[in-house]
Amino acid sequence: GAGESAFQGEKKIIDAETMVSKGGGGMMVGDYTEEEDRLRRIAVILTNGVRVVADKRNRLLFRGSDAVDFLVLNGVTRDRRHAVNVGNALMLNLRLFDHIDLSHAFRDDKNIIYVLHPERVQQQNSAESSSAAIPIVPNQNHEPRRRQQQQQQQ
Repeated sequence: GAGESAFQGEKKIIDAETMVSKGGGGMMVGDYTEEEDRLRRIAVILTNGVRVVADKRNRLLFRGSDAVDFLVLNGVTRDRRHAVNVGNALMLNLRLFDHIDLSHAFRDDKNIIYVLHPERVQQQNSAESSSAAIPIVPNQNHEPRRRQQQQQQQ
């Protein structure tokens, strides 16, 4: 029905968008690709920077347009359309956030509210090897180890 075609549309966006960082051509780093690594880094940036409001149930809420503003103004994405594609990848691939009643893909709209799940970024990392972890604590730095791993594989 209507739900199926909407989902197929979202899937197409993700396939195109996760391949956006053509620099590395999808070289494997550990058990995940550079595209996934880039998406995880964007997830951390968005989680730490987008304007959120807590509701009565302590959920962290944000407007679609606020996330798009944040991604574009901070140079994370090229433009608003690119930000929507990245937002859909964050929502569907990393499950970083959901539409408040699970009925929409990610959209650049001030009237559409999303629920942020920052713990999902941390859960995914703790489930993997330490070399795949994104530094969430500011003074924790895994960059040298990741660089060594990349050099060993080249």
